[in-house]
Amino acid sequence: MLGRLRPVVSPFMVRVARRLGFLPAYVFTVAGFAASLAYLVVVWLGWPVAGLLLVAAGGFMDAVDGAVARLRGEASSRGALLDSTLDRLSDAAYIYGLGVAGMPWGLVYPFMVLSLLISYVRARFESLAGPGACLEGVGLVERPERLILVFLSLLAWVVWRPLGLAVLAAAVAASLVGFAWRFAAAYRRLGSGGARSRVHG
Repeated sequence: MLGRLRPVVSPFMVRVARRLGFLPAYVFTVAGFAASLAYLVVVWLGWPVAGLLLVAAGGFMDAVDGAVARLRGEASSRGALLDSTLDRLSDAAYIYGLGVAGMPWGLVYPFMVLSLLISYVRARFESLAGPGACLEGVGLVERPERLILVFLSLLAWVVWRPLGLAVLAAAVAASLVGFAWRFAAAYRRLGSGGARSRVHG
């Protein structure tokens, strides 16, 4: 959903990219992944405030890497594969960290699974539908929203645990709606024919 704000945010990110563009885009991609691993460590050590800072840093790196890649002309299929793979690993790390922080696994696990499924449906649809197909902005809890929900869940858990549970439960509910919404949209767009031979696998 927040992907629809890209035209508004894009000019700001271009300015940031111009200042940081002396470094290749993959540096920010890897730094974002490193932030998610560091987040796991500090949450395990019982430093949730440091974890919050690392979630924010990881989200910033995720926004910067694409802007820098476009500015430097480094956008490529290999870069996109690296970025998507590390994003999924980071998503899992951030959500897993909520359980490490003490939040109930009965909510953490479905949040993680649904988050990964939301991204998977987009990737699978775009591979089946071919060039030009895109599901960005369709549904709820895309990656920017996901990081915000992780941040808010952990923050609320630190402030008052019942509030943290409520925020995490809302994140699970929103992810379920987002997955169903995106799957239905992808299924409808593919229709009954098209890429049928490539559906399995």
